[in-house]
Amino acid sequence: MTQPLIDDQLLSRCQADADRDYGGDVRTMIAAGLNFYLSMQDANHAVLDMAPPQPGETEEDRLLRVVNAAGVSRSTLLGMAGTLQRVAGGPVGDLAAAPTYVKSYVDYVRADPVGRAVGCTLVSTQGGAGDAGAQRGAPVGFATGFLYGQNTGTTITGSLAEYFSDRTANGAPFNPAQQDQIRVDITLDEFMGNATVEVISETWGDARQTLGDLRIEEGVLVASGANVGNQGPTAHYALSLYTTTIPG
Repeated sequence: MTQPLIDDQLLSRCQADADRDYGGDVRTMIAAGLNFYLSMQDANHAVLDMAPPQPGETEEDRLLRVVNAAGVSRSTLLGMAGTLQRVAGGPVGDLAAAPTYVKSYVDYVRADPVGRAVGCTLVSTQGGAGDAGAQRGAPVGFATGFLYGQNTGTTITGSLAEYFSDRTANGAPFNPAQQDQIRVDITLDEFMGNATVEVISETWGDARQTLGDLRIEEGVLVASGANVGNQGPTAHYALSLYTTTIPG
C-alpha cells in the first residue's frame, strides 16, 4: 500500500492555516506557497536589481540594505531562508540548530508531562546607555524557574522570577525584594520546522515580546529583544535549558 504524502494530522494543520489566512481554501494556500518558493530561486538577483551598488559594497551588504529598506526583519529573513533550505533538501546548518534544540526539550516533557519539566535560566544584557564619555552601566536581568508542557502540545511554558542588577539592597545588586515575574513560552512549529521564544512580563500588564534572531551558541539559546528601561535599541538574551523531574 502506498504511503500517503499527507497524513491526517498534517492535513488538519494545513486546513487550520488555510482557514486563518486563505478563507478555508487549501488549494489556494498551497499554490501561493509553491509560487513563493519558485519565485525565490531568482529572488536575490531580483532584489539586487532594485538598488544600484554603492562604491565598495559587497552583494551581501547590498542585499541587506534593500531588505532593511523594505522593513523585513532579520529574524523573518533567517526563518524564511531556513524553511526554503529544508524544502530544497539542502544542508541547513546553524539555521536548524535552534528548532532541533527546542524539539529535544519539547519531546522530553510531552513524553511524561506529569513527571518531567525543563529548568530555564534567562540572562539579558545590553550596551551602556548614553554618549561616549557619559555612559552608565546598563542593567543585567537574571531569571530562573521551570517550564512545563502537555503530552499533545508543542509549547513549554512557565513563570520565572527575574532580578535586575540596578535594583540594589545595601549596595548589592539583584535585590530579591524588587523582582519581576515573567512568563517564558518556548514553542516548536513542527510543520514549518521553526521555534519561537516569547517573554511575557506578568508584573507589567502581560506586555509581550517575541525574541528575534533565535540561534544556538555554545549549547545556549541566544536571541535579541527589547532593552530594559529604553536605554538602547535592543538587548541580548541567553536561555540555558536543562531536563529535570517534578517531585512526586
